[in-house]
Amino acid sequence: MSRSILLAGLASVLALACGAGGLGYHVTPIRSGALYSSKGDRCGIKFENLNFQEGSAKYENLGLVTLTGTGGDEFTDPMKADVEKAACHMGGDAVSLNAGAPGMFQFIVWRAK
Repeated sequence: MSRSILLAGLASVLALACGAGGLGYHVTPIRSGALYSSKGDRCGIKFENLNFQEGSAKYENLGLVTLTGTGGDEFTDPMKADVEKAACHMGGDAVSLNAGAPGMFQFIVWRAK
């Protein structure tokens, strides 16, 4: 087997073992509302402490962003950046925590009405 094929295979195995981008967790955006254009990777998403009724009064619900395989209940700065990126790509303005459990966080993505 040639050295380049062996190195490419090893790189693939390492990428799979480390998860998304080597972070060890997966980010899953789920659109369930209206479709809007992406705002890029960083758009100044607000992390708000709102329940669904409070959020629905001032925002339009665009969907969810779920982090799985986080390995605990600590919400880190890289996780926050990944939630922002996914929400910005949905056209969102804010997110609020919908559910959390060891190894999982789920955020509602909101857009101002």
